Amino acid sequence: MLFICLPDTPETEGLIGEREISLLPPGAVIVNVGRGHVLNEEAFFKALQNKHLLGAGVDCWYKYPADVKSRYNTPVSAKFDFGGLDNIVMSPHRAGSVGLPATERFRMAALAELFNAAAEKGFASMPN
Repeated sequence: MLFICLPDTPETEGLIGEREISLLPPGAVIVNVGRGHVLNEEAFFKALQNKHLLGAGVDCWYKYPADVKSRYNTPVSAKFDFGGLDNIVMSPHRAGSVGLPATERFRMAALAELFNAAAEKGFASMPN
C-alpha cells in the first residue's frame, strides 16, 4: 500500500510515474490524500485499468473547477475516465469533512471495504 501525502511543488510533480508504480507488487493499493499531480495521471489510470493496482482511494483531483463553490458538486475533471473504473474511490478533496452527506459516507465505506479486502488477500511483500 502506498500513501501519498505530498504537496504540489515543482519537485513533487510527476514524482510517482509508470516506473514507480511498476515497482509496487501486483494487487497494491494507492491512497492519495496529497495533490493529484504528484502521481502521473496516465500511469495511474493505466495501472488501475489493467488491474496491476487492486484499487485506489483519492481525495484530490488533477484539475479543479475554477468556481470554488462548484468543486464539491462537479465530477472529477481529468484526461482519463477515472469515474468509469470499478476499483477507485474518489472524494473531492474533503474526505475529512465533518457531517459528511450520505454519498460521501458510502464512498468512504467503500474505501474501507477495499482496504479490508487488501488486508485479507495480503500483499506480495509484507514488512517484518
